[in-house]
Amino acid sequence: MEFIRFILIGIVQGLTEFLPVSSSGHLVIFNYFLNINLPGVFFELLLHVGTVLSIFVLFYKRIISILKSVLSWKKDEDFFTGMYIIMANIPTAIIGFGFKGFFESLFSINFVLFSLFINGLIIASAAFIKESNQKLTPFKSVFIGIAQGIAIIPGISRSGSTILAALVSKIPARKAFEFSFLMSLPAICGAALLEFLKVKNEFVFNTGIFVGFIFSFLSGLLALLMLKKTVEKKKLHYFGIYCIILSVILFIFRRTVNV
Repeated sequence: MEFIRFILIGIVQGLTEFLPVSSSGHLVIFNYFLNINLPGVFFELLLHVGTVLSIFVLFYKRIISILKSVLSWKKDEDFFTGMYIIMANIPTAIIGFGFKGFFESLFSINFVLFSLFINGLIIASAAFIKESNQKLTPFKSVFIGIAQGIAIIPGISRSGSTILAALVSKIPARKAFEFSFLMSLPAICGAALLEFLKVKNEFVFNTGIFVGFIFSFLSGLLALLMLKKTVEKKKLHYFGIYCIILSVILFIFRRTVNV
């Protein structure tokens, strides 16, 4: 059963990290209703590393191209994408560091169910956004970065918030999906590095941790591919409907049985 728990947590982390349903919110829900706790901070960190690895696998060509242009100061499309990624992460960092304590105080089941419902309404609004074909600008990048910072709130999806912010900014669906995850790399990697420095002495290797890491990577990659098709087919709002239904059902269930 312990081995299955590692697999289940890895799958939940991988799927919810990228699908616009909030990974932090779902982990709080699983912990509260099913009593499935994460087996230590280091394991949680490895789960994030597994999901980040799936981003590198899917976008490795694009990442290499952007790095080459930025490092050589070649002012082409890849160069400006790299600059926009940096610009987007400035407000994210300000919000993340400035309100870290406040965000950490919000990890309660009542707040998560409420914010998951709000997340659902936000994502569902994607159904009313018309396709456009404008380019990224510094202002739009900062706006998307603010959305990423706000999504630190448990129950609010990072991918959903940033993709929706890009779509509202008239960025085409394919570019919105791509920029959402490319811009997430500095933020996620930076947060993972800070956590590693805190818990590096707590590392205890076992087979279960490794299996959880593998499943978070595989399910993360699957989630990325699923979300890519969903965004391109303009069906992002389906995830919003899911979040609304889930939050309402769990709220009623909790009130009925007094869990």
